[in-house]
This record gives sequence, structure tokens and C-alpha cells, in this order.
Amino acid sequence: MGAEYYCFASDITCSFPANGKFTKRQKGIYNAVLEASRAVIAGIKPGVSWIDMHLLANRVMLVNLKEYGLLQGDVDDMMKVL
Repeated sequence: MGAEYYCFASDITCSFPANGKFTKRQKGIYNAVLEASRAVIAGIKPGVSWIDMHLLANRVMLVNLKEYGLLQGDVDDMMKVL
């Protein structure tokens, strides 16, 4: 599902493998995005900036992707280049 309002586009898409089974990598990516979404939903409230939520989502995804072995390196260093 996606929406656009005054040139701001949003997408809350979830996808599933065609054969119904995730590979290990697919599962890692899916769960990283899911955890980022949950973290933002839990953290959003009046007065919280969009940028802070964007950075939170990125951090959560990087941490999860690293835990699944899909990324290597220091998450703080990765965050510096965003």
C-alpha cells in the first residue's frame, strides 16, 4: 500500500516469497524492515521529528541486518554516512 500527499510518498509494503518460504537472507531482510517499522510506531509521538524517526528506522535495520550476517562493520560508522 502506498500513498502520496503534496509530493510526499509513503509506502508500507510487506512482501512474501512466491513459493511461501523465505530463504535465510529473505527472512533477515523482512524481519529487519518489520522491526524498524515497529520501532518507529513505538517511538512516534507529537513533537518527534521525522528525521529522528528516519534515523531510528535506519539504525534498527542496520543492527538487524548485521545480526543476520548480511552486513559487516560498525553500525555507528554506517550511521555517519547516511
